[in-house]
Amino acid sequence: MSATIEQAQAARRNSTLRRLRDRLFIAYLRRALKPEWAKIEQELDLEP
Repeated sequence: MSATIEQAQAARRNSTLRRLRDRLFIAYLRRALKPEWAKIEQELDLEP
């Protein structure tokens, strides 16, 4: 029983770390690609 609980807790920790890592990566991409995205929007005549 305790092994199952420990496995669930480890999985939860890994999931939390994965989500945090993904959020940081997305924030980095948004910042890094901001100039390129602005150009694409301009070419497609989209409102920012």
